[in-house]
Amino acid sequence: MPLFKHQGFTNTDIAPVTEVFGFWIALGATFMAGWLIPRIGMMSSLLIGTVAGSASYLALAFPAAHGGDGGKAFGPSR
Repeated sequence: MPLFKHQGFTNTDIAPVTEVFGFWIALGATFMAGWLIPRIGMMSSLLIGTVAGSASYLALAFPAAHGGDGGKAFGPSR
């Protein structure tokens, strides 16, 4: 959240993404884990989840590298 605030995003910009997409991603990950664990085992599933979760932080690198425009680079101008 502090990164997005520093980049110029408002609470109105941040809330839909974190609340809506965050919920669906968490729900999807839960179902994927339930499907994956019986097939490849607990330890392999945890390893995949750890790598995927860590890699998700790379998504923060894009706004950090291109930021300061308040999200105008991501959509139509306001």
